[in-house]
Amino acid sequence: MATHDYVIANQSGAAFRTDLNNALAAIVSNNSNSSEPSTKYAYQWWADTSASIFKIRNSSNDGWINLFTLAGGIDVDAASNFNEDVTFTGASANIVFDKSSNELLFADNAKCSFGNNGDLVIRHNGTHSIIEDVGTGNLQLRCADFRVTNADNSETLIKADTDGGVELYFNNGKKFQTISSGNEFFGQLKNESDGTANGIYLGASNDLQLYHDSNSIIANSNNSVNLILQSDNFTFRANSATTEKFFIFLVVWKQTKEKQLEVSQKKKRMLLLLQVMAHLVQVLI
Repeated sequence: MATHDYVIANQSGAAFRTDLNNALAAIVSNNSNSSEPSTKYAYQWWADTSASIFKIRNSSNDGWINLFTLAGGIDVDAASNFNEDVTFTGASANIVFDKSSNELLFADNAKCSFGNNGDLVIRHNGTHSIIEDVGTGNLQLRCADFRVTNADNSETLIKADTDGGVELYFNNGKKFQTISSGNEFFGQLKNESDGTANGIYLGASNDLQLYHDSNSIIANSNNSVNLILQSDNFTFRANSATTEKFFIFLVVWKQTKEKQLEVSQKKKRMLLLLQVMAHLVQVLI
């Protein structure tokens, strides 16, 4: 371990040899010492054994630049260029920068972690691509317009626009969307489970309930309010066949006194504001 000022003074033979040997020792050990050389030169090397860093003197000869650790690690103080592939070797998975493809490649199970405690992790486990938000707060995707497509971008799965609607797709066909007044759906709206807990509920207090109880389709008015059916043309059929039997209601028109209203097949343009009070009467057409 030696440093030297690299100035060989005129002196006797033995002293000269000692001084020269000290200078050579400093050169071959890269000025290895816990203290910096007393005499410094631009681009001089110093193996700083106190910090375990190999350093070079800057061009202005007024400071040291870290190059790498004495154990072989990289420790730099300035911009660095790597002109070929770079491999980061992990315990079980590597990360490689591939110069030819301009890619930073994460092997299966190599994680890209963000946050002080690995709060957000992106990885591929060999089977699935996984985004894990395991920290505090929300996972936020911020954009003006949002799209989820299939792998080759040929089909839309989800579409959402700023100040606009959200659309859901099946096989590239739109099936549901939000609008300013509520929602719209395209095609069938299916519920394949029976029971009162699996129906459609309308009203602030679930006042109207539509459900199937495994035997019948039930429309239930759950409060002390009227069930009103309103239409210009009103028809009831026994089944989906157009030639089967029809039904009429015995109903009450809500006025000052009760009136019985019979609905026939021929009568058109009726407006019903009705309260169901009786039973269905089967009529043959």
